[in-house]
Amino acid sequence: MSGKNNKFTVMIIPHSEKHTVRLNIPMYVLQIMAVILIISIILFFLGLKSYINLKKENEMLISSRLELEAVKNKLNTVAYRVSDMESSVSQLEFLENQIREQNGLEQSITFFDDKNKRVVMASRSATAKNPPDTTTLIADETEKKLDLMEEAVPVREESAKELISQVEEKKKRLAATPSIYPTIGRITSHYGYRRDPFHGRISFHDGIDFANSYNTPVYSAAEGTVLSAQVRSGYGRQIKIYHGYGISTSYSHLARMIVSPGDKVKKGQLIGYMGSSGRSTGTHLHYMVYENGSTVNPVKYLPR
Repeated sequence: MSGKNNKFTVMIIPHSEKHTVRLNIPMYVLQIMAVILIISIILFFLGLKSYINLKKENEMLISSRLELEAVKNKLNTVAYRVSDMESSVSQLEFLENQIREQNGLEQSITFFDDKNKRVVMASRSATAKNPPDTTTLIADETEKKLDLMEEAVPVREESAKELISQVEEKKKRLAATPSIYPTIGRITSHYGYRRDPFHGRISFHDGIDFANSYNTPVYSAAEGTVLSAQVRSGYGRQIKIYHGYGISTSYSHLARMIVSPGDKVKKGQLIGYMGSSGRSTGTHLHYMVYENGSTVNPVKYLPR
């Protein structure tokens, strides 16, 4: 290096006999080269860092996309399940209303009807003009359905409890209704005015007479409690049964009675045998139905 001219001298000495090469490089050139080298190194490391950061961001983006796809899949699964639940609730509503219709009961409230379907369709129509992200749309519709079901479930529970109670009450009332024939036989005398077989005058007949052979079985026409089983003047051996709801039945002129006061009887249960006890012209059953203590035509309850 020459201090006077601020130059570096580079000598290239070949192994052969060729002349030695001398290169004189000014100091400012070396300084520029040094600066370029340092800048290149800095840019290299900055570029390397940017590449590493971009690679990490790309990996995170791929991971986020995979997670988002997984969330979409789960959300779709939830949406399908919610739709299935909606369909199940609608089916339960339909079946419940069928049961109510068959039993002559009032129809229940229906949540998943055309009105609510129109609400969902209106929501879809509104979002179609400016469609949001698919995930958001699915989430919104699923949320609406869940809100409807959140309202519907407690109402359905109450409605189901009410239906069970009403059906049970109807079953009890049907069991307590004298809706079967109390015996097998030919009807020889109807309810109402007739000519009395003993004195020939017109008198009121307060029941129906079934004629058959002696000891023909007699059955309770409905579920109930035996009020009395005794011999009564004119009626002979008579059983009287209270069925609830103000309805009672009595069975007169029996040959035998096989129940006692206080006994619980089922509809169609054997209670005695046909005879001719009391004021009777022959073997028959005198069958009466009472509503709140007054006799009514038993035909009102008998199957047609």
